[in-house]
Amino acid sequence: MRALALALAALSSAGLAISALLLYELEALRELPPFCASGAGALPGVPLDCARVLTSVYARAGPLPLEALAAAWFAASLAASLALLARPGRNAARFLLLWGLLGAAAVPYLVYVELAVLRAVCVYCTAMHALIAASLALAIALARRAAPLSR
Repeated sequence: MRALALALAALSSAGLAISALLLYELEALRELPPFCASGAGALPGVPLDCARVLTSVYARAGPLPLEALAAAWFAASLAASLALLARPGRNAARFLLLWGLLGAAAVPYLVYVELAVLRAVCVYCTAMHALIAASLALAIALARRAAPLSR
């Protein structure tokens, strides 16, 4: 269980770093982050274009930028994985599973907005989506180890 919790802490740290970079660049500096220029298509007719994604009306949930929500999600995931490392148990594992499901629930909508509505892909967003999916996979494994299925 320790290795899974460490891996989840690492994924959460990476996601927190990416979301914090975006938050700092976009909100504090009012600049686009590095590697945000439009480039070759990720899919036919869908270019890599972080600027289009990160500056769209879909980049905010009310007054909050999505990168702030992502930073909060990854920070909570990191805190819970560190708590699990410090004191292994079912509660932290269950929280991580529910938290992972909550994060993963948002990903299909965000990918839809990128591909179908904005017709652009952001590499930072894609990295965070992948980290959320991987975090959910680890949370499922942790929950299974914390409370094995009865036979």
